[in-house]
Amino acid sequence: MNNSKGFKVARIIGIVEIVLSLLLTVAGAFPVGIPLLLIGIFIVVGSSKAQKKNLEIQQTPPHFQPEPPKEKENMLQPSEQESDIAQAAYNSVMEKRVDYAPQTSEQYTLIYKDAAGNETRRVIDLQGFMWEENFYIVAYCRLRKAQRQFSLDRIVSLYDSSGNEIQNPKEYFLALYKQTPKYKTENALKEKAEQLSLLVFLARADGAMRKNEREIILKYLDSQIQGLDLDAAEKRVKTLQCDLRTFNQILKNAQQWPGAEKQMLLSCINQMYSLKKTPDPMEKAAFEKIKVSLSTS
Repeated sequence: MNNSKGFKVARIIGIVEIVLSLLLTVAGAFPVGIPLLLIGIFIVVGSSKAQKKNLEIQQTPPHFQPEPPKEKENMLQPSEQESDIAQAAYNSVMEKRVDYAPQTSEQYTLIYKDAAGNETRRVIDLQGFMWEENFYIVAYCRLRKAQRQFSLDRIVSLYDSSGNEIQNPKEYFLALYKQTPKYKTENALKEKAEQLSLLVFLARADGAMRKNEREIILKYLDSQIQGLDLDAAEKRVKTLQCDLRTFNQILKNAQQWPGAEKQMLLSCINQMYSLKKTPDPMEKAAFEKIKVSLSTS
């Protein structure tokens, strides 16, 4: 019999004694009835309290033994997993800051002077170039086992993967920077600024440049610029604006453009204009004006 059933039986006995004492009292047997009544009440109340106390003990969780504290050295140093996560986060942020990536990654050895004037030998894998108040190369540093940026002004000496010294590291990296697809794309976009502005004006004539219109513009640029960096070109096109005054001035200049250039642009504006079944009035006016200007020999 478990504790719960034992308490229940005790209460039943107590209740029976109470009932029996009441019957005896009614019958006139006071000397026997009164003591029996008190005993019955004591049994019922006592068993109820005992059962309640037992339930509280059963529901109390076992005593919690806290783990002994780790040694200070272990607590202050991050775990291997935490270090990997922190490094991955740092690398992710840094990688987004690489403005101009070369087409191929080359390995170099350089002697680098830090802000305190200390020189260290670094073996790096070049990843790109960036501007941040100064010109930097961004590379994976094998000494630090992480991505780092190096100011060109602090490179003391530079060697290629064969160990040959490269004279004037700053000029060398600036020349590589000018060969990056993004740099070439930006310069090519400057050369095609007027043609690009006409297409942008037409695309935005109804108030917004849509994705399919942007795709036609990028297709035109890709046919005109060798090695176009499409990502860089798209980001630039998204930000371009052309006001009415500039638009009218470009139309005057367009009369001097080569015939092949005009035909290519006419093809593009026809594609853009045909995207909508019901063109916006402003878009229609811009289309007609460009068409007339480019059709003039």
